[in-house]
Amino acid sequence: MFNIRFNTFELNCLMQASGKRNSLIQELAMKIIDLDICKQIYNRKDHQVKDYMFCLGGDGRESGCCHGDSGGPAVYDNILIGVISFGKDCANQRFPTVVSRVDLEREWIEDIMDKYTYNFV
Repeated sequence: MFNIRFNTFELNCLMQASGKRNSLIQELAMKIIDLDICKQIYNRKDHQVKDYMFCLGGDGRESGCCHGDSGGPAVYDNILIGVISFGKDCANQRFPTVVSRVDLEREWIEDIMDKYTYNFV
């Protein structure tokens, strides 16, 4: 098990995203931002940020997820810690990339895998 301090400005994550406009997988180091700040930004819009999510970027740099990146991995120290959920437009510097935490969704993920995984041996 690993311990990541969420809601700090000290942690960088790699977001690997392919997007529709680029056929190459790209990596981007992004900082985790405070969840309450992220909620304030998005809860004024149509999207809702939940407690089982974390947010990356939104720090004024033009970086973040783009169209087609949802479902892509957020990786820390070669460990999958999240799955990209949504963002605003394409790499909008005012809106963070929102990621679902894998550690809090593990039971659901395993249930789905068990339901749709078949033994082909």
